[in-house]
Amino acid sequence: MGAPARRTRGRSGPGRSPLSLPRRARRARRAAAERRQRSGRGDDPGVKVSLNPAAIRRGDFDMKAYVLINASPGHALDVAQALQGVQGITAADAITGEYDVIAVCEAKDVASIGNLIVEQVQKVEGVFKTVTCLAMR
Repeated sequence: MGAPARRTRGRSGPGRSPLSLPRRARRARRAAAERRQRSGRGDDPGVKVSLNPAAIRRGDFDMKAYVLINASPGHALDVAQALQGVQGITAADAITGEYDVIAVCEAKDVASIGNLIVEQVQKVEGVFKTVTCLAMR
């Protein structure tokens, strides 16, 4: 017969030795940094939001959040109705899908939104779990 076939398993190319895990990790980090640089985002891959400082000082900058609520079985309508009377909540509706109720909260800042959710929403009977989504305007 002929010569046995050469094993190439684990090689990254013809005649090359396999890359070690640390080398692959460095290569992946370098590629990600290059993509961020090309996209103009620099080293911070997070979302940057610029706020108008004058509007914040005047107090007319309102924050809005959508609160997704899981209610105890059979309590979705009761939770939605109870939330409609809470100050700071502009709307609350029972919905279908993964969550049972969605509420729209408005306040002056993020801390006030958090306080509203912890002190008002989570204390309503039948509220099992909440997920808060801050609106970006």
